[in-house]
Formats: sequence, C-alpha cells, structure tokens
Amino acid sequence: MDNGRDKQKWRLSLLAAAVLLTVIAYFFFSSGFHFDKAWSQDELDAGVAPSVKLDFGHGPVAHPDPGSRPNDASINLQPGEHIYREAKTIELEWNVTKAVVRPDGVAKEVFLVNGAFPGPTIECRQGDELKIVVRNELSNSSDELAIHWHGMNVSNDMDGVAGISQCGIMPGRNFTYRFNMSNFGTYWWYGDQRSEGLFGALIVHEPASSDSEGDADHEFEQLLMVGDWYHQPAQHILKEYHAFGVEPSPDSMLINGQGYFACSMALPDRPVDCEDTKTPYLSIAGPTRLRIVNTGTLTGISITVSGFSMTLLEVEGGQAVDRVLSTRLGILDPGERVDVLLERLEESTSGWMTITLDREHLDFPNLALTAEQQFPIAIPLDSDRLSASEEPSPKAEATHVSWIDLATINASTTPAEALPEAADQTFVLYTNITQSEEDEYRPRGSFNDTSWTPALTRTPLIALPTSAWPIDPAPLIVYVQQDQWIDLIIHNDDRVGHSFHLHGQSFYVLNVRQQNDNRVEKSLGLRRSSKKDTIHVPSEAYAVLRFKAENGGLWLLQSSILLHQAIGLNMLIEVQPVDESQWVALRGHAEAQCREQS
Repeated sequence: MDNGRDKQKWRLSLLAAAVLLTVIAYFFFSSGFHFDKAWSQDELDAGVAPSVKLDFGHGPVAHPDPGSRPNDASINLQPGEHIYREAKTIELEWNVTKAVVRPDGVAKEVFLVNGAFPGPTIECRQGDELKIVVRNELSNSSDELAIHWHGMNVSNDMDGVAGISQCGIMPGRNFTYRFNMSNFGTYWWYGDQRSEGLFGALIVHEPASSDSEGDADHEFEQLLMVGDWYHQPAQHILKEYHAFGVEPSPDSMLINGQGYFACSMALPDRPVDCEDTKTPYLSIAGPTRLRIVNTGTLTGISITVSGFSMTLLEVEGGQAVDRVLSTRLGILDPGERVDVLLERLEESTSGWMTITLDREHLDFPNLALTAEQQFPIAIPLDSDRLSASEEPSPKAEATHVSWIDLATINASTTPAEALPEAADQTFVLYTNITQSEEDEYRPRGSFNDTSWTPALTRTPLIALPTSAWPIDPAPLIVYVQQDQWIDLIIHNDDRVGHSFHLHGQSFYVLNVRQQNDNRVEKSLGLRRSSKKDTIHVPSEAYAVLRFKAENGGLWLLQSSILLHQAIGLNMLIEVQPVDESQWVALRGHAEAQCREQS
C-alpha cells in the first residue's frame, strides 16, 4: 500500500514539475499573456457577459486582411436542389484510404473518403433513403471501420458501432448502410477515427412547397464544421492521458478541415513537420443560414462575430427554439449542432468570426495552442448580393440578448407528441472520472461505478446470447420495454462538465441544475422542453432527460469526448422490442454481416 502511495505522489510530483516548467517557459519565452475569452460555467449561470481571464497558451495570431484572399473554407449547401423535389433513394460509394495532409500547415496522416478530408457532405431531404457502400481500402489489418450517423434514429443494425451492433468493416471488405431520413435537421457522421479525419456532415433539408420557391430563408445556406485538432496520432494522445491523468490539450483548431498554425510556436518536445499557410476565411454574401457542428474531440467552442449578427434558429435534429439575436454564442460541445441566421449589421465588405476553445478541459498547458482565433468573413468577389440592403423574408421576431446561451434554450413550439406527466421508468445514473491505485492511477470513466472495457471478441453483443456477454467486469446495461417513456437522471459528480450522446433515440431536456441539495426537480415546463441527442451536464450538476423508447435494440449512452470514451465513460440501454421477431432479425443481420467480414 505504501508503494502505491509513493507511486501516486511521484506521479503528482512529476505532473506538478511539468506544469511549473511549462509556466516558467511561458513567462520567459512568450510575447505576453493570453487572455482567453472563453465563457466559464459560472458566467453562463450568472447570465453576465464573459469576463477576461488568464489562460495558458499564446495570444490570438494576427491574421491577414480578407482582401488578400487566403484559402476559402466555405462549404456552400444547395437546399434548392432538394426541398422542392420528390423523395428518392440516394446511392453513394465511399472508398476509405489514408494519406498525409496539412490541414493547418502541420503534416498528419488522416483518413480520406474518396480522397477528401473532411469526408463528403451529404445533402438530402426528409423522406429520402440513403444507401451508402463503405469500402475499406486500408492496408493495416487493425484498421477496422464503422460509420455512426450522429443524431439519426436509424435501425440498430445501421447504427455503426463495432462490437455492439456490427462487426468492423475489415480492410478489403465493404458494408452497405441503408436507412430513411425520418427527420430533418443538421447531423453528422464519423468513425472511431474521427480525431484523425474520418468525419463529415449530413444535412437533411425540410421539404418546402413550390409556392415558397425563391424564399431567402431557403436559398442561402452554409456548413461550418469547427473542432479542436491534435497533431499527434490518437494512440499517442491516449498514452499521455493515461500517464498524467489530465487530458492533453489540443494543438490547433480547424474550420471545415482548414486551419492556421504558427510554425514558430511549435514546441521542442513536440516537433512537427510544419509549413506556414494562409488563414482560411469564410465567403458569405448575404443573409445565410449557417449550420454549425462541433466536430472536435475534447473542447466546447464559443463564437463571436463582428460586422454581423446571429439569430438562433434550430438545434440538432431540427428542433425550433426561441429566436434570440446576438453577436456571441456558446458553448457548443463536441457532437452538438446549432443553426443560426447570419446577417450583416451594416454595409461593409468584410467582417470577422472569432472562435474560442472552451477552457474547461484545457488543464494541461500547451503553449503551441492558439485557443482563440479570428477568421475573416468576406463577400465573394463575384457576388451581387448586398446583404445590408436586402429585405429578408418575414419571420418570427428575435429578442436581442448579450449572448446566446445554448445551455438555456427553450423549444419555440409544443412537442408534436404530448409528453406524459410522468415516465414509465426512471433510471438514476452517477457519472465520474476517477483515479485509483487499483487502476495504476490511470483515469477511469464510469456510470454507477461501472466502466466500459474493450470487447475480447469481434462478435458484436447483439449477435451473442446474453450468457456470453462480459460479466467481470460487466458494463452497465439498463433494460426498458419498447414504446415506454423513460427518464434518465444523470448526476455528474466530477470536477468538470461532461457531454453525453444517446444513440438511436432523441430526448427532451426537462431540467439541468446544480446539485445544491438532495431534491431532483424533473421539469421546468414540459411544453417548452427542447429535443436533442447530445447534452452537456455541468460539474456537480444533474440533467433530467425524457424519451420514448421507440427504437428496439442495443444503444450506447456515451461521452461525446473521445478521450473519455476511451477510458470507459459509456453504458448501454437495451430497448426490448415488443415483437420478438424484430430482435431475431437484428441478431440475424449482425451474424450475416460478421460472416461477410471474416
């Protein structure tokens, strides 16, 4: 026992020494303090404007004037090609390979889909069917693939979770994902390798009548995928996390797969192959629906615009929310999505977007990181749209606020389905990340003191009899009946906030509150509860989520932070189908798919 304590003290001393040396180096070699404008949870809860606080890292990099035309990172969407047509089947073929690219000037091997990073943006309309053949053309036998469709309520065999609902797609093999677009909204897709580039957006447009053709709300849309970015491979980052017990801070940030990294700031102990690049910019001519996705692996983001305003429209799966207008928005955690209407405040030819990585998980200093970056917004050179003089189509009036707090948004409409006053079943979950001598002081994520461990076999759980499921250690599994209403009360006992994603079902957020006493208030108003699939639970707080278990199968409730997934912060919800034949069919699909991959 004494040796264990000595080992723990040694680890803590080493970490403290590393932090101290980093701080000393920071003061001696940096050009000045970095004042991070990320918003703390205290500031958000208090409803005040963000304060300026000291953070580790260097200050914002001076970016060129947009007139110099650096790399255009804009991804224009084409709603007009989808919202007026009839529903159809869209067939795609994806070939997954690897190559070295320089998203922000630093060379890194990433996953490519059809030769592109990020992967393809899928655009379709509600009612369409997608049929996507994914071919694994990787050479390493350990590079298995599975694609998850974040936020889509697909059948269990299409969920894309290796080890649970399918076998991984082996090199030289393929698998066809096929599902219907039952809901409209902003979604995205990714594999387990999303920190190494295997991700993209899935945009499902809401159909419109031909009478509305030409409506400005339907004409101009863009996609903005924002996320933190590591220069080292995922396994290297995970080893650092295990060694020090603190999440390694990212090295950079990307917008739509492009970024800017100051090569001169690279650290000697983290050498990189770096080439100076031009700062990416956004090309926006007039009022534009901006669909924002946090594709990062660790940190939340905040966005500030100058020369523009942002009006909140929808969150995640097309949930309409109260329209509020501001120049600041946050915090959007990994996996979360939000749609805003971006409009110019005055006649000008340029503006700026400032993106800040939230500091909640940036405890381990990284002096190479520019946690706050500015990106120019410019009118395209060939555009004849004058946004300041345009008259947008009639829409609900927006309330002006100092900042758009995404943690307190309310639905603007009554849910299509009436929420019951009480759920059929309630499950209370306690989540935490701990370190113990038993685990050699490696961080361990848990739900109700159970931690998810990698499977010892490739066969997915759904294809195994329950008698063959792991029992030592056993993951947390809760069992519910199909079509019942379920309440999940998630208590976050950790010192930092956590974000969670539920597969296969969307939930209503009934409440999110601090754990000030032993009481749990389930609802602040059933009629205004927003519908989501990803939720941030602040430190020492709880969230009450209600959903109808309509989708039979095995579904993950997991951290949306990849490092926390890797240390076991996951659990299962088994929705037992009313019709036993559905369960037999799901098991049969998984068995057949695994035979094809063997």
